[in-house]
Amino acid sequence: MSFKNLLVYRFEEPIKDTLETVEEKLSEKPLTACLTQEMESIGWLPVFKEGKQYVEKINNALFFRLGIEQKILPNSAVKTAVDKKIEEKDLKHVSRSEMKELHELVTNELLPNALVNRHSILAYIDLEKNWLVVDASSTKKASLVTSHLRKTLGSLPIVPLTPENSVNAALTHWALHGIQSDVLSMLDEIELKELKDEGGNAKFKGVALDSKEVQDPLKEGWQVTKVMLEYDEQMSFSMSGDFIFKRLKFLERFEENLESEDDPLLQIQAELYLAIDLYRRVVQNVYDLTNNAK
Repeated sequence: MSFKNLLVYRFEEPIKDTLETVEEKLSEKPLTACLTQEMESIGWLPVFKEGKQYVEKINNALFFRLGIEQKILPNSAVKTAVDKKIEEKDLKHVSRSEMKELHELVTNELLPNALVNRHSILAYIDLEKNWLVVDASSTKKASLVTSHLRKTLGSLPIVPLTPENSVNAALTHWALHGIQSDVLSMLDEIELKELKDEGGNAKFKGVALDSKEVQDPLKEGWQVTKVMLEYDEQMSFSMSGDFIFKRLKFLERFEENLESEDDPLLQIQAELYLAIDLYRRVVQNVYDLTNNAK
């Protein structure tokens, strides 16, 4: 149940909601099945499949899960049904407004029998760091959580946690001069971009960062757009200019600290407890190093 991504927001004021308050508010807006003519339904799910709580407090963090249920209605299926309607009615010339009406008619006819896909997004409020952390690889996906959480709680005074310095500039500086850190290191997977109109792109994997292939473009002014990083031999992740931690993967040193539990739920909770501490250190460390990159 570990996170695959970390998209972090900072609360602009201290968090006032308690565990009990958030639990009560989320439980009032649970995910319900899509109605016959609904394309999508959004609501809260219990944090754990085995549990009933909409909020779980672990290591001073409030975990919650947003559920999304969506009807699967491919554009190709709608187009085929519309074309069939046109043939049946023997329509020779269809205006834009008539085509729109046909699309709406066909969509309403297909919706009741459309397949349904259900997925969820995990997030947590870090009471210690005053952060909201979403397991999302894009702001668009994270906005599903933030907008629904704002509606549920009544307000959500957050802003993205982004360094003052350019992230791409910091990544480029590290690739050229190394990272002044005992715990953060760059791995041999990097992407570069030439900073000019219609400039080129380059991807390297398994090529040493101090090699001529990587260093020559950097010395010519190319910029790092994405790189794999490793923190304290415990976790690897991808970082790019949006300051979203992606492709998170726990490494052997982290897993060695995990104690085996007979109860699967206790095992998940134990892993999350340790993960929260690690996430705090990783995000804060990369944030500070990015701001200090010269």
